[in-house]
Amino acid sequence: MTEHRYAPWGIFRDGRLIGHGGLNWVPEFGETEVLWALHPDAWGCGYATETARAALESGFSALGLERIFAITWPDNRPSQAVMTRLGMMYRKNVAYKGIEAVWLEIERESWLGCMAG
Repeated sequence: MTEHRYAPWGIFRDGRLIGHGGLNWVPEFGETEVLWALHPDAWGCGYATETARAALESGFSALGLERIFAITWPDNRPSQAVMTRLGMMYRKNVAYKGIEAVWLEIERESWLGCMAG
């Protein structure tokens, strides 16, 4: 999105698009999310963590965002593991486009503290 200066990136492996990830403005929440979606062949290879880490770094260091969230289905344990690995904390359950989801987030101060230590 132009007014927010960011949009998801393509994720490529060996010249082939295997997914997307990055930052996305979610107008329904008035907040920025970190997201990723990968082809099943790329699951479990660290691409989600690598992409989300780069997006969080960009959001906090380059864009100066104060907080970034992520949502997923309550039973999506692999995505929740990526979120917690990056220092995100559970905050609440939300409904998004008619789907129940869990909301995890991290604040800039926490991210910068994790990166310093």
